[in-house]
Formats: sequence, structure tokens, C-alpha cells
Amino acid sequence: YTLCPNTVFPLGNVENSGTVVDGQSPLRLRPNVLYQCGEDGSRSNGCILQGGDFGMLSFYGVYDGVYETVENTYLKGLTFESQRTMTVVLEAAGDTTFIDCAFKNQQNMATILIQWKGERPEDPASVSRSLETDANDDSSNNNAHSHHTGTAHTFSRSGSHLHHNVTFRGCTFEDNHATEGLAFPGIIENTYTTNLKVENCLFQNNRYGESGNPAPYGYAIRSVGPLTVKNSCFIDNSFRMVAPVIALSNNITASMNFVQGNHSSLQCSFIAGFENDRELHSVDPSCHVMDTETCAFDPYSTMHPTQSPSLSPVAPTAAPEDETDRSDGSASSFSSTRQQIVRRMLVSSVFIWGLTNIVLFA
Repeated sequence: YTLCPNTVFPLGNVENSGTVVDGQSPLRLRPNVLYQCGEDGSRSNGCILQGGDFGMLSFYGVYDGVYETVENTYLKGLTFESQRTMTVVLEAAGDTTFIDCAFKNQQNMATILIQWKGERPEDPASVSRSLETDANDDSSNNNAHSHHTGTAHTFSRSGSHLHHNVTFRGCTFEDNHATEGLAFPGIIENTYTTNLKVENCLFQNNRYGESGNPAPYGYAIRSVGPLTVKNSCFIDNSFRMVAPVIALSNNITASMNFVQGNHSSLQCSFIAGFENDRELHSVDPSCHVMDTETCAFDPYSTMHPTQSPSLSPVAPTAAPEDETDRSDGSASSFSSTRQQIVRRMLVSSVFIWGLTNIVLFA
């Protein structure tokens, strides 16, 4: 799907009924799809997804017995700006790659929240009957296999071998700030076992220090699952307590990274490594330092479009609607209300930094 270049797409707000109002629906990922800005997918083409509650969503198991995966999905050249609740939520299994995307001016509950929990349907009988027919297909061998039906997948009794890979390549994260209403005090939050890769990215002028941050921590990246950070730059940011990057596992790969800024108050100047999440509160981290004296970030495109973006009068073609996304045939509606979405995504926030007084939407 191609978004029109030099266009601002005003995203809407999700009412408690689930209806999107005052703007367009956020992107909802589908498997084997490329979402790009203009014909070449360059950020310089100026496709800006602006405002609204959410910028992009993918959920797993939204409907009873229907489990959606979004493997082989790419987003190229998109700019996410000033979302109100969360910018990107990734819960469905699969593979999602962001290339040459920008995340800027975010002051919300979570900028990028990755929450795949490794779940899969335990019994195909729980899948709706229309999908169960596909699940019983014996055309595959004894290895795990899946069958794509619309936007849902069902899995054989031999197991699903699901995985979740999220990659940011050539992306920028600039001018994002902590706010009193945050749920996760960082930019990229990987709360479970997703394989997270950050390659050739720039983090600059982000403010997650003490100012405006109600949490005891503030960071650019926090990952419970495997983490790779390569050829990336962290310049003139403010963080709190531990390090710009917190890794809560032994599976850390880092090379050719550059850090610039005053981090003397932090325990580690770049990556703080812990054996597991419990150690974050009880032991000193293993510090990984930067290993290059110059910033190796190489932008895929110029930072500014060739002309000023215009306001989109219609929904972008990159946000297709399925029948299951319609409540009455006309108004776009989520299967979960805004309250339910936020509650599901905040399941780990109390665990992360001890808040017991998080206020959800009434």
C-alpha cells in the first residue's frame, strides 16, 4: 500500500464504544504487506501520521479463537507524530520491519510498545468453525504449519512455532518526552520475548530524565527479549537512573554504537545488562560501553520533504479496512474499546516501575 506523498494524515481518537472519531483510523497491520510513503518509500516524501490516540496497531487473539499473525510486514518512510495514547502497539506474532521511519514529538503513555507474549491457540477446536476447516488440512507434513484465512491464522495440533521479530532500520527518534501520564518511561519497550533489532538508528533530543517523569527510570530502549543494537547513535538525550538502554537478558549484541551527552548520573553510559527483570531492582548491571568515536548513522533519506505536506481529505490507502473492522458497515470501529486496549497494554506497567495508582480511562 502506498500513502500519498507530501500529505498529513490526521488520525482520530477512539471512543469508549470503539468508534474512531475526528480523524482517520490508525494503521492496522496485515501479513505480507508493505506500507510505504510514495512510490519509493522514502521519508523525504513527507507522509505524516499525525495525532490521534494510536498510530499503528497489531493485536493477537482479539476475537475469541481467532489468532492473527502479521509476518513479513514492512513500513517504509512513515513519520509518526504526536499520538495521544500510544504510538505503536505490536502484540501479534510475526515479523515487522520499520525502515526509514521517524517517531517525533511523542508525549504519551508509550511510544513503541512491543507485547507479544508467546501465546498460541492450545486447541484448534477453540477456533471458529470456518477456520477449523483449514486447520484440519493434512496437506503439510508433521511439522508445525499455519493456514492464512483473511487476516487470521490457525495452527495444527503439532504446534505453531510462533515467533516475533521487530526491526528498526534507518529510523529516527527525536524530540520525544516523558509526561506525567506515561505508563512506560522510555521510547521502545519490549516487555516479553520478542527478538528486537535496532540498526542504523538515531536517538536525539529525547527527554526521559527527571523532568516530567513520574517513574524512577527513563531510557531509550528496554528489552526483556533478545536485543541487537548496531550502528546507532544516541545524542543529547536525558535519561534517568540506569542507562540509555536496559537489557533484561543475557542475549545482547551491540557494535558500532555512539553515545554523546551527559550521562554521569547513570549507572552505565550505554547499555545496562541484567540477567533478568528481577535484577533491575537488586543488583548492579553489567555495563556495555559505546565502541566508536563517531556517529555511524547513515540516513536513508533527507530529513525534510521537497514541499510542505498538505492535509489528507480522505483515509490513506495504507489503512485498509476488513469486514471485521466494521460495526455498522460505515463507521470504523475497533473490536476492543479504547478502555480495553489500554488495559491490555498496561498489563506490565506496574511490574516495571512499581506504580500502583495508574488511572485508566473511565
